[in-house]
Order: sequence, then structure tokens, then C-alpha cells
Amino acid sequence: HSSAAVRRWTLVHGATSISSPPAMSESATHTSSFSLRPTVLATTLLLVSHSGFAQIHAAPAANNAPTLPDVNIKASAEGGITPGKITVTTKGEANPLTTPQSITVVTRELMESRQDKTLVDAVSGVAGVVAGERGNRGYDDIAIRGQTFGQEKYIDGLSTVRQGYVPAEEIFGAERIEVLKGPASLLYGNVRPGGMVNVVSKRPKREAFNEISTSLGSYGYKQATADISRPLSDDGSTAFRIAALTNDSDDVIDHVFFKNNYIAPSLRLALGAQTELTLLTSYQDRQWVRLQGLPPQGTLLPNRNGQVDRSFYAGEPGFGNNEFSRTRVGYELQHRFGEGWHLQQNFRWDDYTLRQRASAFLDLLAADQRTQARTGNIQKDDYRTVALDTYLNGRLDSAWGKHDITLGLDLNDKHGHLASQSCTPADMGTIDLFKPVYGRTITCTGAVSDATQDIQASGLYARDRLSLTRNLHLSAGLRHDRVSTRTFNNRTAKVSSAPKDSATTGMLGASWEATPGVAPYVSWANSFVPISGTDFLGNAFKPETGRQLEAGVKFARDNGRQTASLAVYDLRRQNVTTNDTAHAGYSVQQGEHHSRGLELEVAAQLRNGLSLTAAYAYTDAVVSQSNASRLVNGVRRHEQGSTVINVPRHNANVWAVYRLPGSGWGLGAGLRHMSERTGYAYDFTIPGYTVFDAALMYQGQGWRAALNVRNLADKTYYGGALSNNVLTLGEVRQVRLNVVYEF
Repeated sequence: HSSAAVRRWTLVHGATSISSPPAMSESATHTSSFSLRPTVLATTLLLVSHSGFAQIHAAPAANNAPTLPDVNIKASAEGGITPGKITVTTKGEANPLTTPQSITVVTRELMESRQDKTLVDAVSGVAGVVAGERGNRGYDDIAIRGQTFGQEKYIDGLSTVRQGYVPAEEIFGAERIEVLKGPASLLYGNVRPGGMVNVVSKRPKREAFNEISTSLGSYGYKQATADISRPLSDDGSTAFRIAALTNDSDDVIDHVFFKNNYIAPSLRLALGAQTELTLLTSYQDRQWVRLQGLPPQGTLLPNRNGQVDRSFYAGEPGFGNNEFSRTRVGYELQHRFGEGWHLQQNFRWDDYTLRQRASAFLDLLAADQRTQARTGNIQKDDYRTVALDTYLNGRLDSAWGKHDITLGLDLNDKHGHLASQSCTPADMGTIDLFKPVYGRTITCTGAVSDATQDIQASGLYARDRLSLTRNLHLSAGLRHDRVSTRTFNNRTAKVSSAPKDSATTGMLGASWEATPGVAPYVSWANSFVPISGTDFLGNAFKPETGRQLEAGVKFARDNGRQTASLAVYDLRRQNVTTNDTAHAGYSVQQGEHHSRGLELEVAAQLRNGLSLTAAYAYTDAVVSQSNASRLVNGVRRHEQGSTVINVPRHNANVWAVYRLPGSGWGLGAGLRHMSERTGYAYDFTIPGYTVFDAALMYQGQGWRAALNVRNLADKTYYGGALSNNVLTLGEVRQVRLNVVYEF
């Protein structure tokens, strides 16, 4: 055919089919190449220009044929709600489809579309995760698969400081958040069996990138951010980035406020063609006043005096607030060898100081149902962690198939000083739930504790991901950990405990890609986590252990733009401490928690402008062994056989965004549902709820705006319960307007 005929045929029939590259996390770049005739070049450039850069070069015609030269286009893609490859949590590049365990990635784009402000917000939409059940207290309270959340919060694959006491993570500095469900001890050591959360920090980009934003919202919410990245070399291999934030807000509860300042400079250096060093630093300071909840009588339960106002503050405004500061300095070093081998070392020095003055802990409510007793706490917490994780990835061929091997050494040193004093009901006095009077002078006289703790941990691990065939993949690994914990009582000048624990854990898994994009899998894994403290005889507690069997199937299509997963699991957590019935005030390790469940997740970016995430979890979490019991209305109630506190049987979340083609406008809508909850610790049932969220978005030239409304109908619901005295409250309607400028 003549060249003119080729052009006409190309224009009418389309000589080339073009598939958009898969959505990737912002820290990864995907490159796709395809050939086009010049007649469709301009259209194709428009299609790929939003994805990044285009490089065009001509290919010579073969055999002197009278055809036009092909034009090759390379496009990089970033962003989206589906993660592409997973690298940090799995310690090596992994395809989510053939990874035999449940890993959910919350991308930056998804967080921004919902205007998530806390880690609790971000992971609440993950199947099997219950977050914020302990109220708006300024901490990241998260449970995974019916198990208590403890120290299982990691930053860039490294353990954070001090379990349970670290104030909320600032997620503006997060590129994405990864939730690994089930035992993770193989790669991360002492982790409880429910799972772990890993926050991946923002890193410098290869292209110049500049954003500043401002936000306003309900209850005096104000926020300003800046996120700037600059290449320092022509190819962008050396670059820096600064992410900074300041915000301030009040709360529906009187006298409660939150203030936060955060800055995270990072620098990527190319140390030769095969070596890259990324420096990651951050500084954060926070001030806040907390209220954990309100009494059930007058909120969930009837009160003869009426309903307690949601704005009621049970503490003393003049008692003080909480102050927190944290400094992090670390690096990520990568070196690529020949033949597919890769060495990576992650290091971080993490130091924080917490000064807490909390006066809003609720004690017993008097018989008149209006006189509320209170307790308080003064706490000073200084903690430092040095973490170093070094691992080697490589590929080998053998008679069995292709091996992807990981060998690693994980070192961790923690030093902490915690001093606290309790403020008794006599110190705090009482307050009227319906006519509060503030101004009491408080002098705390309760118990004082002052202890220093040192923890040294080391773990040696090995994993092999074996591809027996193109479709059949096996995973197996072992890890050996040694943990030494020394607790020194500064008041008595004695070592109160010094256990030395060791354990060998591992995992086995298999995945079979039965057809393209459909992969059933099965896995088994176990875990351990050291527990501080001693029993009545002075014997140190043994580590908690866990084990899980999981099976499921994963789906992926359209180059990963649409994914889904279905998982079922059976999980046991053992050596749980319970009350020592023979010795008041002491504990014994006679408890076990047993979780069984089903989880379903969907994430889809459709070609018509619609993106959708949906999650559903069925969780049957019970206390399978316990010697604890208590009298309730003259009847002995046993903890064994009861539901784990605050774990719902059903939990579902949906979030969808529709971008109107060619207009710049977008609409968002979602729902959050949780079924009723009960617990051994309280005598009432927390009702289930369904709340709706909505958003209106606009993308302009060099700017964008979003108006988000959480709890659109302003429904009253409850986050959870701590005891018969404290019921935590869900959020009221929140309206936030965010405007972002790009330059």
C-alpha cells in the first residue's frame, strides 16, 4: 500500500492498540513502550502527557520498504489507588497477585481523595482493621484481625519507639501506607499475630514538583502544607524534597484542641551508576488536650437527668495539656550488583519526648447519675530507638526453578525512661455531668513509678520465593530472634526484670496463577513478641506467640488497574496475660485469643473516570482461654468464650470517586458500616452504625480543590468502650475545604 493509504487505514481503523500503564505508587515508575504511526502521534501524546514525560525517536525502516518510520513513546505513570509492585513491606519487589498473604496498600491519591488526616482515618477502610476504638485521644489505636494493636507500627520498614504510648503518626509525610495482615515475624521479628502497619515516607522525585495547600474546616480546623521536590542533576538521580505542615483545630468537646507542626526534608544521592543513598529526616511537635470518652449513662444508656451534652469536658482545663516532640534521622542505601542482586540497608535514629497531663479519665458514676468521679495522670516519657536492617536480594536458577532469595540481619536498640504519677479520685474531685464547674486546684498524691528500660534485639532471617513454573510459586522462610530486656526501677535502685528471650519463626506459602489474573494461594506463619513483667513468684513472662493458616484468591486485570482479593484465616494468639485469681494485682499467662474470619477487598480504576475501593470483613474473635471472671448483677461472668473487646462481627467500607470527562469536576461518595459490639469488660452492647461521606472536587489549571464531608447526616455513633465507665464517641459531622496550588 502507498504511504497515503497507510495513513488513511491507521486513522480509520487504528493500527495500534494502546493500553494505559498500570497505576503505581508515587515512589515507583512504570515505563511502557509501543509503536505508533505518525497519523496518531498527536492524539497519543495527549493521552500520555498526563502521565509524565514522553521520549520520541525514529526507528529505521527495514529492507528499504516504502513505509513510514515507527515512532516509539515511553511514558512514566504515577499515582492511582492500586499499588502496582510492593517493595517495602515484602523486602524485595513483589507482585501482589502472587504474594501468598494479605497486604493492603493505601496510596497517597486515595488518602487525598478522602482528606484523611490521621493514620486511623487512612487504615479504617482496610478489611479486617478496626481503628479509633479508644476515642479521639491523639494516639493511633488500631486492631487487626481481632487482635490488640501494640508495637506493630513501622516506618520505612523499621520499628518505631515504644509500644502503645507513641502519639499519632503524621501521615502528610507518607507516600503510602501498607497493612500486612497476619503474622509478620519472618521479616519484622517481634510482631503480634494480627498484623502490622508500615508507613512509607515521601521521597525525592526525579522531576520538579511543587505543591502548597491550605485547608479550613469545622471546629476551627486550619492547616497549611508545602511539598517541594527539586532534581539536582540532569537525570534527576540526585534530588531533594521537603514536606512541611502546620495545623490547629478545636473539637466538638469543650477545651479539647490539637496543634501540630511537622517538617520532613529528604535527599537522594547517586553514588555511582549502581548505588543510591536516600537520607530521610523529620521533626514533629504536637500539643493537645484529650478526652477519651463519656459515661454510658446519658449517652448510650438512659440517664434520669437527661442526655449528656456531646460538648461536655470531664477534666480540668487548668490542669495542663500534652506536649510531644520527635526527631528522626535515617537513610536508605541501595546497591545493585550484576545478575539481578541487590543490597539494601535501612537505618534510623528515632528520639521522642512526651509530657502528658491528662485529667479526664472517668471513674465511677454516683447513684444520682450526675456526679462523676475522675482520675488523672502525669507522665514523662523519653525514648530513643536505633534500628538497622540490612538484607540482600538475588535471583538464582536451579533444577527446581527460579529462586528469589532474601538474606537479612535486623538489629534494634531501644532505651526509654518513663516516670508517671496517678491522680486519684480524691485528688481530682467530682464534676457534675450536667452543670460542670471548673477551677479545682489539683495536687496528685497517687502511686509514682519511675523506670528505665533497655531492649536489645537481633534477628537473622532467610526467605526463598521459588517459581517452580511460570504460574506456580512457593514461598518459605525462617528467622531467629534474640531479645534482651532490662527494666531498672529508679525508685528502688533495683533491676525489676531482665528476661532474655529467643524464638525461631517462619512461614510457608504457595500461589498458583490458575489463569491470567486469577491466583489462589495458601500460607502458614507464626510469630512471637516479648512481654514485660513478672508473675507473683517473680518469674518473667514468656513471649506471646501466634500462628495463622490463611487461604484465598487474588484477582488482577487491566495491567493491575483493577484488583480484588478474598481471604479466609484461622489465627491464634497464645500466652496472653490474665488476672491471677490467687494473688490480687498479679497476672498469669493462661489466656488465648482465637480469630477466624473472611475478608474481601476491591480496588478499581475504570476507564470511564470511576475509581472505587471497597472492603468487607467478617471477624469471629473470641477469648478462647482465660481464668478471669467477675460478678454482674449477682451472676458470675467468665471472660472465656466472650467476644474480644470492641471487635465487630461485620465491618464494611466503600469509597468511590467519579471524574466527569473533560470538565475537571469530580464527585466522591462513601459509606462506613460496623455491626454491634460487645465485650467482657462492659455490660452493654454498642449498637452498629452506618455513616456516609461525600466529596466535591475540581481540577483546574495548576490548582485543585476539594470539599469533603465526613458523617454527612451527623449520625451519633460510638467508637468503642473501655469499661462500664467509659464509652468512646464517634466523630460528628466534619466539613473540610482543601485548595492545592501546583507550580
